[in-house]
Amino acid sequence: MGLMLSKNIQKLTRGSNSRKGSNRGEIPRPSSPPRGLATILRSPSLTDEFHKYLHDLDEDTEEDGLRQNWLDFVMSCRELKEVIESGTENNHKVKVQNILRKMATDFFNGKDNAKRVSLSNPVLWTKCQGLCVKAKAKNARDLSPIWLAHDDVIKSLDDIHQPFLLQRYDERNGGNVLADAVQCLL
Repeated sequence: MGLMLSKNIQKLTRGSNSRKGSNRGEIPRPSSPPRGLATILRSPSLTDEFHKYLHDLDEDTEEDGLRQNWLDFVMSCRELKEVIESGTENNHKVKVQNILRKMATDFFNGKDNAKRVSLSNPVLWTKCQGLCVKAKAKNARDLSPIWLAHDDVIKSLDDIHQPFLLQRYDERNGGNVLADAVQCLL
């Protein structure tokens, strides 16, 4: 019975790959445009474009790099996470300490408001500052305030990334997204 079931499964899976009217020999479909913040953050070129967009937004609203700091903080958190997850190197602890110290200077600087990442919770900001200044995290759990701050900043960036994608679409296609949507409906 098991052998018979296995053969039936093989037939089904073979059949699913060869559909009638497959597009062999046709031009491959272009990749879909970015739709989310995660897609933006996975692509260095999109991240750079998003950073410039945030810079322009900060200048327009005279926010002293507020939104740029958010993106820079998220990227630093990702770098920290990569170092922690690859914890096989001899200098792993030193790398973590260096990243935390840089984060203390760049995002949790008590003296320079332009070098402060804005969080919705001031107590969390203070915990992160203390953690980064001491730079003595023994494991990933010790860094939980940093991960909470990362999630807080991601929520803030999530509100901004859709207008960025719409503007990017308009610039690349020379059209108005709303007008295109109306034309599709008509």
